[in-house]
Amino acid sequence: MHELYKEVSAAIDCTQCGNCCRVSKPILKQADVRRLAKELTISLKQFKSQYLTETTDDGERGFAFRLKPCPFLRGNECAYYAFRPDVCKSFPHLYKKDFVFRLMGVIENYAICPIVFNVYERLKKELRWNRRSRYG
Repeated sequence: MHELYKEVSAAIDCTQCGNCCRVSKPILKQADVRRLAKELTISLKQFKSQYLTETTDDGERGFAFRLKPCPFLRGNECAYYAFRPDVCKSFPHLYKKDFVFRLMGVIENYAICPIVFNVYERLKKELRWNRRSRYG
């Protein structure tokens, strides 16, 4: 899985797509909020009231952007790329451990992200080939 991710992601320029910023609603941590507010030179209170709503994800509190697409999307790129939330930096999360336990999230991202689509399709081909070779 991780090898496929490295190969596929090296061949795809995310800044040519931007789908994740159009359709995802990432959960921001307090550190993300502080970093963006500081870069925008506005108070935390103003940043939260202008852009965010409180949310809970798997029992963990955080913040999500009020609207889609992301308010900082310009064309296909983030206007504050160097200051973007950690969850955005790690998208599409394929390199993380425990891939099997996060499969539903991967499937959700299949329709959003060309990297996920291509990794998933290549993985399906490899697994089919292995199954055929094992079962004749």
